[in-house]
Amino acid sequence: MSLRPAPRLGSPYARHAFSSACANARALALLLAFAWPSVANASPQDRGDASKIARRAARIADARARGSARAGDMLTKLPPEELASARALRGLRAWLESGGAANAIGVDRVVEAQRAVASSADVEEAVERLELARLVGSSIAELRTRANDLLSRQAEDGAFPASRQIEKDLRVDDAALTARALWALKGGLGPQLEAAVEQRALDYLLRAQRADGGVGASGASNGAATAASAAIWMRCAASTPDSARREKLLRAIDRAERWLRASDRFDQNPGARADAFAWLVDHARATKILLWPADPTRSASHDRDLFLAEFQLLDAGWNRSASMNDVMGGGGMPTAAGQRGVAIQIAFDFDDTASAVLALHARVLPTPAELELALRRRLGAASALPPSASWDELAEMLRLQQKVAVPILLEQLEHQEQLIRRCADHLLRAITGEDFGFVPNRRRDDARNAEALRAWREWWKK
Repeated sequence: MSLRPAPRLGSPYARHAFSSACANARALALLLAFAWPSVANASPQDRGDASKIARRAARIADARARGSARAGDMLTKLPPEELASARALRGLRAWLESGGAANAIGVDRVVEAQRAVASSADVEEAVERLELARLVGSSIAELRTRANDLLSRQAEDGAFPASRQIEKDLRVDDAALTARALWALKGGLGPQLEAAVEQRALDYLLRAQRADGGVGASGASNGAATAASAAIWMRCAASTPDSARREKLLRAIDRAERWLRASDRFDQNPGARADAFAWLVDHARATKILLWPADPTRSASHDRDLFLAEFQLLDAGWNRSASMNDVMGGGGMPTAAGQRGVAIQIAFDFDDTASAVLALHARVLPTPAELELALRRRLGAASALPPSASWDELAEMLRLQQKVAVPILLEQLEHQEQLIRRCADHLLRAITGEDFGFVPNRRRDDARNAEALRAWREWWKK
């Protein structure tokens, strides 16, 4: 058993870690409360899956709490000359997204230093600064200033291109950066974003979709560009009044999601060298807005959050240079030499740790229009449904927006496909805590189910 150093209880990031751990424990308790009643009467295989799901949830909750504490610690220990750096900017975003306070002792100096930076060096930094302005509750004027800094960098073809000073193989894909820029602009400006800017960026991304369904500006599809594009396509599809445009975007999403499902290895950015950890933030954002929960019965290499939990270092951070064999293999911790038994452990990397924390704490609360479109798409056909082991996680995604979700789920109780009725029934019971005796595998014209559906609708009217 490895002994992990605990942060000092008096430090602000330790208090935040304790608070995060409590929140994660409550979330885990809710998950078990809904899942456990069915476990006692389940088959041995189902009980094994339930136990695996519970262990997964505990591992991820622990990784989130420890990673958040590490993000706070990174910021409090930054030397003065780095407070306004782009590296500190991403670390600050990770801290705030994970629930940290902007006025925490030692972090407030980073916030002030970042707000004092007048303009960004490139598109990537401009995106980060606009996201930060939104996180710290900046004024409309400040948001507009940050947005204008980013808007000034849009090329004639609609792209928000990466700096050409970076080596090509290590450069962020222009399509990934364009999708991230449009996401930040939609979040920062909302309906005030000019339609022409949005249209040009969307057209660029649609042109960047390859024949295999993935997205890549350089010609080859890659995970970061595909996930980031799918996320912003859903956001824009839900807000456009143009039905033809909406259908075009939804078709692009279908193709992109199929590509992502076929390339769901998280130890690298599929199809590219750059963005090895940063792409996981794009993937997390896409899965949240597309209502695409992870399959908790799969191995860590195919489960984003579990992969990050398993890959976390002894110091609670992450480093892409660590040996995957050491982290996920025979039980040793990763070392500087990539071999077990070496005395000096490899230390966390600032950028990799910030990206990992951002992915684990991705906060994407779809608007009612986005949720309705995504849920109808997810329940539109049995082939679009997530595995049944993922339904409890899908319910968690819907729990905060019952006013939108429940009417749609009630409609799906009458769907002709039994699997969709099963899913809708499960989700309804999970997010409301109610059960009116609906049995999905009965005939659709069964009087008992008709009575149960009437009871559901009467209850919802109240």
